[in-house]
Amino acid sequence: MGTYNNMTRSRFWATGIFRNKMKPEIYRYLCDLLNTCMNTYKNIKDTLATDQWFRSQGLNPRTCTNPDLDAKFTQAKRAAHHLLQSHRDLLANEQIRQVEKFNSKKNKATARQIFGILNLYKKISRQIHSKQS
Repeated sequence: MGTYNNMTRSRFWATGIFRNKMKPEIYRYLCDLLNTCMNTYKNIKDTLATDQWFRSQGLNPRTCTNPDLDAKFTQAKRAAHHLLQSHRDLLANEQIRQVEKFNSKKNKATARQIFGILNLYKKISRQIHSKQS
């Protein structure tokens, strides 16, 4: 039997040449197995892309997938990472210590700490915007 390219294979399957020669139970089993494998592949691919984005924002993907994680905490972690990476020169020494201390927290912080970081991020963003205007 010669080699077939993908187009030829799909044409044979579509016309039923192979499907009609196999038992319906086997055909269903193979289709289910293929669907399961493809869905697993898509999930792994999506998970890897999501994890890569979390790491690029300075977040730990294992703690961010926790459904109980507060959204404001995630925003504050992202803001703290961005402040340290991009706008460190605009921060005072005390503010740098505050952001680094917050950044070292794994998955818990008080509301005061969270909103302190978010307010600082907003303040620095306003400074940058006023310099550009």
